[in-house]
Amino acid sequence: ENMSWFTADDGTRYELFGSGGGAELAEQLGVRFIGQVPLIPELREGSDNGNPVAARPETEAGAVFAEMARVLDEEMKSSKRAHPELKLLS
Repeated sequence: ENMSWFTADDGTRYELFGSGGGAELAEQLGVRFIGQVPLIPELREGSDNGNPVAARPETEAGAVFAEMARVLDEEMKSSKRAHPELKLLS
C-alpha cells in the first residue's frame, strides 16, 4: 500500500488517503498483505541519488521495506512454485 501515511516532525502519524485499503484489497483477492509504504521525500530522493531507504533499515521507511522483504521471502519459501532465491541484505 503506497503512500499509506507520513509522520510529522512532532511524531504525529497522518493517513492522508485513508487507511486499510491495501489490506482490504488483499483480502478480497485472497492474497497476503505485504505492507504499507510511508509517504516521505527520502523515498524519491534516495532512489534518485542511488541511496535507497531500503538500504537503511534503521530508518522508519527502511524498517518498513525490510519487513516487507521478510514477508515476501516467507511467502516465496512457502510457495510450491519455482522462483529465484531472494537474498535479504542487512
